[in-house]
Amino acid sequence: MAETLDIHPFILSRWRKEYREVKFAMKQVRKAPAEAKQKVQEQDEVARLKRPYRSFRRMQMIGYGVWFSVLTAVGFGLIGVFASQLSEWLRKKPKLVLGLNIGAGVTFISSGLVVAFMKQR
Repeated sequence: MAETLDIHPFILSRWRKEYREVKFAMKQVRKAPAEAKQKVQEQDEVARLKRPYRSFRRMQMIGYGVWFSVLTAVGFGLIGVFASQLSEWLRKKPKLVLGLNIGAGVTFISSGLVVAFMKQR
């Protein structure tokens, strides 16, 4: 029998023993008390009352998406305007641009060295 089930004979004998000891018996299911049925009915009623607000959530998310799009367009527009003005101002001050470039270079090199010499866990 164990060969036909493709299992070890010990497992088959263990299953037979557990079957004799009624470990495989089905548990009897008791009926739910009336209180539990009432609680389930109340939960169903609450869920039914919440359903109309699902469409409200959809509209709310659409509103958030539109608002995000508007703010993004305005924000990037302002960045574009101020970037062009800043660019014109920086063209008149080459020493300041050189200092900013040196500061950026030092920052990148120091952060690279920190990463290079950082101990791994």
